[in-house]
Amino acid sequence: LFTMKAYINAQKIAVLADKSYYYATKREGEHMSSAYVAPNEFYQVMSLIVDEILQRNLEHTNEILAKFIDRHFSFSRTKNFSLNIKAEQQQQWIEALGDFILRVPKEVDALVNAATRPLLYYARQKDFDHYQIVEESYRNGHYYN
Repeated sequence: LFTMKAYINAQKIAVLADKSYYYATKREGEHMSSAYVAPNEFYQVMSLIVDEILQRNLEHTNEILAKFIDRHFSFSRTKNFSLNIKAEQQQQWIEALGDFILRVPKEVDALVNAATRPLLYYARQKDFDHYQIVEESYRNGHYYN
């Protein structure tokens, strides 16, 4: 959330390049992406980012949201989550994801990658079964809509 707020509010952004890469750690030696975060907590932070983007007077708000959503569905824990979680966690995950996606205006759907659109649709419906069918079809090299 801090990074997104910085991007939104900054007039200029400079990157220090004294290291080949940077990453955030929760504690010494443990990368944050490997630490478990409950779905409701994870998607609450994502919702706060969406809210922050929507509250700013940005020239291209929906386009920025579309980029954020595309990246989120491509590189976060959301990618292929339905194929990797236990059956007893499915409802909790789809509920939290659905609540997050309900914060995103439907107009953004037309601006995201075509492969993201059915995932947004089924997430808003909180329809885990169809969401999983879409992810499975992508993993198998097919396109289910």
